[in-house]
Amino acid sequence: MIAARGAEALEAAAASLAAETGRKIVGLTVDTHDDASVKALIAGTVVALGGLDILVNAAAMPGGQAPPPKLAEVTSQLFWDDVDVKVLGYLRTAREAAPHMVASAGRWDCHR
Repeated sequence: MIAARGAEALEAAAASLAAETGRKIVGLTVDTHDDASVKALIAGTVVALGGLDILVNAAAMPGGQAPPPKLAEVTSQLFWDDVDVKVLGYLRTAREAAPHMVASAGRWDCHR
């Protein structure tokens, strides 16, 4: 499962990864600053893949798309938007994923 905000780029990335790996790659759109969107992502992941074992949180604005603002250009809104996606978004996603990861941990015998 891979997720992103933009459906077009997400579909292209999923197709490319599937072609390269020969694996099933499912792409779902998500907006990590929206609780309902994050809940839909996790629920969709569980349905599509039968569970959830690992979460990699990497939501952020792509670094190469625009230069970072200069100090004088940083506004409270810009700052809090970043925190909402990068910090609270990670927490929202982990909160929703954790129960599924705990449940799937019982399927793995780590003491072999």
